[in-house]
Amino acid sequence: MSFLSLAAFARVTGRTKSEVETLLNVGLPSTTTGTGRGSTTKIEIEAALKWLTARALDAPAALPEGVSLEQAKTALALAQARIAELRFKQMSGDLISIDEFMPVVERAVAAARARLLAVPTKLAPIVSPADPVRGQRILEGAMQEVLAELRTMLDGPDLMPPDQAEADAA
Repeated sequence: MSFLSLAAFARVTGRTKSEVETLLNVGLPSTTTGTGRGSTTKIEIEAALKWLTARALDAPAALPEGVSLEQAKTALALAQARIAELRFKQMSGDLISIDEFMPVVERAVAAARARLLAVPTKLAPIVSPADPVRGQRILEGAMQEVLAELRTMLDGPDLMPPDQAEADAA
């Protein structure tokens, strides 16, 4: 299963974040972790695309209030054009699937994480020659802050292998 953040799903499907939020309110499959301001919504790509396709096929029977059949047909044609364009880009090699891309990103994140966690040990004697242990603790704290920020930027710990994400959170 591959998931995208709300913003990433909006970009991939050519919608605004607001439009995706509206779709979530009418049943777009998603998973929410946490509550309140700290909650994170993830959209499972395959289920969401199936839902959007089914919704587009059922458009005349399930038109939102104020949307004409002509507008729905136009939206469907645009969606079909987007799908055709994405398939063309995938076939031409300009677009790869999340399943193909994620292992590359995971390896890069794991390598960067390993390098960042090695910095305190290497630099502590240089940064604080009088008290290398204290210097190492300070640098380790700074590296943990960087890792936490990276996790936030990458929209959660999903891009790190589970054992690393749990270890970093501790």
